[in-house]
Amino acid sequence: MSSQEIPFGIGQLKALLVGINQYMDSNNLSYCVQDAISLQRILSDNKHGMNEENNIRLMIDDSDVYNKPTRNNILNNLRSLSKNAQSDDIILFFFAGHGMEIQGEGFILPSDFRQEAGAQGSISIKSIKDELMTSKAKFKLIFFDACHSGSINGRAETGKMTEDFYKSLFPAPEGFVILSSCKEQEYSYEYPEKEHGVFTFFVLSGLEGDADENSDGYVDVLELHHHITPKVQQWAFQNDKVQTPVIDANFSGTLMLTKAVSEIQKVFKPAKILKKEAIAKKSVRSKYEEAIDFVCNKEQKEIRQMIKDIEYNRLHELFERILDGIALSDSGYMPLNSKLFFFIENAILERNEDEGIGLMKILLDWYFSTSTQVQRFNILKVFVKLTRIRVFKKFIRDTRRINSFVHDLALSQSYDSAGLSAEILFNLQSFLSLENVKDMLDYTETNDQVGCSGNAHRYLEKIFKLTNGLDKEKLNKYRKGWN
Repeated sequence: MSSQEIPFGIGQLKALLVGINQYMDSNNLSYCVQDAISLQRILSDNKHGMNEENNIRLMIDDSDVYNKPTRNNILNNLRSLSKNAQSDDIILFFFAGHGMEIQGEGFILPSDFRQEAGAQGSISIKSIKDELMTSKAKFKLIFFDACHSGSINGRAETGKMTEDFYKSLFPAPEGFVILSSCKEQEYSYEYPEKEHGVFTFFVLSGLEGDADENSDGYVDVLELHHHITPKVQQWAFQNDKVQTPVIDANFSGTLMLTKAVSEIQKVFKPAKILKKEAIAKKSVRSKYEEAIDFVCNKEQKEIRQMIKDIEYNRLHELFERILDGIALSDSGYMPLNSKLFFFIENAILERNEDEGIGLMKILLDWYFSTSTQVQRFNILKVFVKLTRIRVFKKFIRDTRRINSFVHDLALSQSYDSAGLSAEILFNLQSFLSLENVKDMLDYTETNDQVGCSGNAHRYLEKIFKLTNGLDKEKLNKYRKGWN
């Protein structure tokens, strides 16, 4: 990493990453080694890391003799980390493994821990903090993803983080950031499907770019916390568990950790800036189109997984980028194919109700603001599916948009889209008033193109049968116009 790529005023990030699965005298864990390896990859690669590769020391089960995660090796490497840091540097101690309370104090357990040794065979949280305090480094970070309260049967098997263990971690001394995988009286869980600890999995995704809230190209430590906490809580809720990460940050200024250049992040830039750029340059291929190509080059399985994993604010941004790209581009060029609309449908259907409603509002606003008939026709196909589901009807009802929606839908019809519009109205028939139906019919009567659409007639007939109060003479007049 060249010095030009590092934000002004920030030195190197130097880290000691410890991951232990195999213990001599404690139950083994599953994913701690992978946690540490993945974190090393992110912090030292050219895409995300803002430091030299040799600044990241990894201590895992199969490391060489000097880096096996034994008690003496961890303490020796911790001293080296503190001693070699410069005043502008950031130092990070990451631990994934067993934690334990001994005589009212919190300890981490090295791989060579033996029960009979007790505190003498483990490493106290206090001693770790004391050692880091001796360093000249501007910032000191401690990340813990470990079991607690005497639990030595695997993360979350028997014990919770006790009050005394919690007090060993917090508060953070000046210049420190301490990030714990859970709070007092909670467990720290593993995520078998991802082969990581739950906490560390979301640390990793955040550092890769998903935590870049302000889209400035960097992930700082507070953005990382804002990303981790709701994600871990959501996972816990979905799995009938409780886990809440805790941070204590005692520093001033901004603490950058990584560059935000994940695959999704590559297509992001503040939307207003991109729109101005696209209009000013009048470029044939804008960043909007890159966002669309990004989605269209994915397989359907990948699209579904991306929609499930991506932060909602990122999905929101990508969703708007795609729609703006369609609106700004020539409809003949734009890849209006099945994958693009598969993404739009699933972005709404796969999220929770509130998020889905938010995306539907964007889609409706976009539909009524665009003027290209081909674009409208394709989005109407999406609407047909959406109007069959409960959450869309909830959105229409809650926002009281049914009258304007029906009116605008009628006015936007063409020969091709009339049948789709009528099918949408039929799907929403329980919300329709007599005035809605008359509005539709009045437009149908005066528009010869719409009058030629047999599919529209069939759905309007169905609506008539379900609607009381429409004058039969008036209805017959409309029907004659269809023949």
